[in-house]
Amino acid sequence: MIVDIIAAPGTDAGTLRELALRAERYGIRGLWAASFPAHRDPFMTLVPAALATQRIRLGVLPMSPFEKHPVRIADSLLTLHDLSRGRAALLVGALGKSGMQAMRLEPVQRVSAVADCVRILRGAAARTRFDYAGTVFSAGGYAAPWAPESPPAVYVAANGPQMLRMAGREADGVMLSDATEPLLPGMLAMIDAGLEVGGRGRAGFPVSNFWAWHIQRDRTASVREARRELVWRGALLRSHIGPFLDPEDVAFVERHWDRFYRAFLARSDVIEGVPDRIVEALLEALTFTGDATDVPRAASRLRALEAAGLTEVALRLFDAPLEGVELIGERLLPALAREHPAGR
Repeated sequence: MIVDIIAAPGTDAGTLRELALRAERYGIRGLWAASFPAHRDPFMTLVPAALATQRIRLGVLPMSPFEKHPVRIADSLLTLHDLSRGRAALLVGALGKSGMQAMRLEPVQRVSAVADCVRILRGAAARTRFDYAGTVFSAGGYAAPWAPESPPAVYVAANGPQMLRMAGREADGVMLSDATEPLLPGMLAMIDAGLEVGGRGRAGFPVSNFWAWHIQRDRTASVREARRELVWRGALLRSHIGPFLDPEDVAFVERHWDRFYRAFLARSDVIEGVPDRIVEALLEALTFTGDATDVPRAASRLRALEAAGLTEVALRLFDAPLEGVELIGERLLPALAREHPAGR
């Protein structure tokens, strides 16, 4: 399985550079910088990493055409691709809640808009004049002869059926979010349907999964961090938590979602009124949490996800990113290699 890492929104340029250098030494395939409102611009903060490294892929996620026109996204992406000598990547999404709130936007025709964005980015990378008339977004007379000959990788963030089908039809890859083994057959069927329409098969098509990496050397700090961030693991939707909780507990989480959210806002590991058994079950199902002794279990879980159809994982780092990349490089990758001697 291919392993990428994801830095927290707003991570400064110096830390991204150091993360990229360490990840490259360990053999981690890629570093993604997160893009959210009111944080440092990830394209800009990745520049020192692009100049300092040789092999590691450098990506931005997620970017929405509703927050920046696809033509201008193409400018930023191709500039990073140029500076990194052909190692840039992008994850395109419809628009998350934080973006909708910050920009007071309510996106419409989301799937068509993301499809237009992917097509424009692909056309823009062709280095010759490009014109495109889309359903939501269009482009005219775009030409970037200075861009590297090999185009950047363009993934689509998808969880729902329509976006998954479109990703299979249009994108270079798809990234799921907090997708567990019970969810994968249905998701992969939607991707396969899109691939068939696009005249492609799943062989060689990247299917990645955003996953929370809370493992630290200090188990107590890891658990506190994971509890604080738990509200965002599949947004605690019934589809994500149903396979791991009794129906009564699922209903309880749905009624009291705000308690998980309040813990996140307070930067607290205390989720008031929620039984520990529910929290522990969710942490086990939807995160990698613990200390170095838990890395073999994480490796086994990744192998199970790979057997279910994933080809890549993107591990989100949190409070101690440099420690996180070291544990991934020094413990997780060797554990994956031991379980699959032919390679990752």
